[in-house]
Amino acid sequence: MIALLLLLTGCGTAPPEATAEAPEPTVAAACTLGTGFSTLSLDVDGTTREALVRRGSKASERAPVVFVWHGFGSSAENMVGAVRPESHFDDALVVVPTGLGRTFEKFGPTPRPGWQKEKGELGDRDLALFDALMAELEPCIDPKRVYSTGFSNGGFFSNLLGCERADQITAIAPVGGGLPGRTQCPSPVPTLIVHGRQDPVVPYQLALDAGQTWATTNGCPEATLPTTAQCADATCDSAALRMCPFDGEHTWPRWATAEIRSFFDQAG
Repeated sequence: MIALLLLLTGCGTAPPEATAEAPEPTVAAACTLGTGFSTLSLDVDGTTREALVRRGSKASERAPVVFVWHGFGSSAENMVGAVRPESHFDDALVVVPTGLGRTFEKFGPTPRPGWQKEKGELGDRDLALFDALMAELEPCIDPKRVYSTGFSNGGFFSNLLGCERADQITAIAPVGGGLPGRTQCPSPVPTLIVHGRQDPVVPYQLALDAGQTWATTNGCPEATLPTTAQCADATCDSAALRMCPFDGEHTWPRWATAEIRSFFDQAG
């Protein structure tokens, strides 16, 4: 009888196995930027970096973002005045950073606000700034519509971003800039180049050189770069290339922002 009881006890129903709790659903962070201008401060590799940020009154939760880089010795406020984001990018996030001090031999030894021109220069501090801004503003940005423009030294940096951050950049539009030391960039990027044909600071030949680099990168085998003051589109296999030379010197022409907006819209 004792043996029978032991046998019956061993045949009891096993307790149900514990099941893992279902993971909490991931909730995407919401954009907390208010409409209008604000100042953003970030620590980038131990250095405080700042940018003016304008969220347009028509911007959606995930909006296009336009990075605007000022010229050497200039300021974010000056670039806001040139670009007039309230007129041209009211449906977007416009980010206008402030450069750190640097020098150029032709302008003397006094450091002024500016940007790196080439990969590896200045410890890649400004590529790091772009990365930090993208991460900080991620809840507000449509990652498929990330654009960069800039004037002079800022135009050089927009070209550099096109080369070094092609996986994130949708299109670039350097004004009065160049692209030193490159004959080709890793990936195609739609590119608009605006440059004065009488520019005494950044010679127009540097714009032509940059145009040839982007023609090679973007698959434009028959690209004929313009020599007259009119916009011209190259025939390209991989990404658009447009050049808009004008009869002027080292300046941001008043019509440039509307042309840039139109090009960015066509790029996607």
